[in-house]
Amino acid sequence: MKPGERDELVRYRLQCANEALAEARLLMSGDHLRGSTNRLYYAMFYDVVALLATRDVYPKTHKGVRQQFSLLFLSERLIPEHLGLAYSELFERRHSGDYDDFVSIDGEAVTRLHEQTVGMLNPIEGIISNG
Repeated sequence: MKPGERDELVRYRLQCANEALAEARLLMSGDHLRGSTNRLYYAMFYDVVALLATRDVYPKTHKGVRQQFSLLFLSERLIPEHLGLAYSELFERRHSGDYDDFVSIDGEAVTRLHEQTVGMLNPIEGIISNG
């Protein structure tokens, strides 16, 4: 991928992350916790994909994104470990909410995960903007 294309992809994924976060907030305000959890996960996912693209890393799967993020950013302590754990928790909750039956989603957990999502987007976007 050419540098200009990469920069365009990074901007696009950051835009997707911010839209997903806005959607999560709307769903939370309507007490749609399953949908909110899904959108919180995707807000983090899109930001992580944007971050990986800055290193010319383009995983093909969600698992690959998580593995590369851990390898390149969590293990190097560029992102705090507790935020990496929040990303993993959101992955599991989103997956369960989308595919499992009779899933109960706790409003307090969604509120906590929202705070952690915002807490993760800020440092990721800071790393991206600082090159």
